[in-house]
Amino acid sequence: MGPGDPRSAPHLDDRRGSDLALILGWHYPFTVWIAFVLAGMGVARAGVRSLAVQVRTLLAGAILALVGYGLHVATGTGAEVDPDSPGAAWTALPHSSGVLEVVGSGGFALAVLGGCLLLCRTPVVWIVLPLRATGAMPLTAYAAQILVWAAWAGSALGDTGALTDFRALAPFLPIALGVIAGCTAWALLVGRGPLEWTTDRLARLLVPGRAPATAPDRLER
Repeated sequence: MGPGDPRSAPHLDDRRGSDLALILGWHYPFTVWIAFVLAGMGVARAGVRSLAVQVRTLLAGAILALVGYGLHVATGTGAEVDPDSPGAAWTALPHSSGVLEVVGSGGFALAVLGGCLLLCRTPVVWIVLPLRATGAMPLTAYAAQILVWAAWAGSALGDTGALTDFRALAPFLPIALGVIAGCTAWALLVGRGPLEWTTDRLARLLVPGRAPATAPDRLER
């Protein structure tokens, strides 16, 4: 672990630090990713099909991205950050989970979301149907690629944890194309993704009287 890796912080080397790292996670820290989840939920609740909401999402995301990455450049954060320094919580370096990375990358994601929604108000909506199908079932798509990854690595290498060796097999393109093709076929033939359907039904069971879902069972414009 290099100096820019937060896992190298001395206070995480003991048992309690390891437990904390397990709970928060370094690749997917809860405190960072819940902000992205809430931002996405906020856009959806605002009325994601509305033209005004789509334009505002694009503009707000672009502004946040400019602020996050602009402040990163303006404050002169280097290529590496000492995990014990205040800069570790401020930087916008990739995968750093710094405040500016959350603002910048979160804003960029919102801008892309708003831009794609606006683009899909045109006939392009039918050209990008495979991407729409995959985006309509993110939980299913993510779980599927993990299962394919594990099965492939286990069969070819005998070890699902050998990440470097697995990358050498150039798995990205076949897995990505396979997931997109599978999601497209499922969306056209069945409708909502299986894990999305299960999550929705479980939520209805646990929260009686929950309002009907606004997401359609089939893809539509």
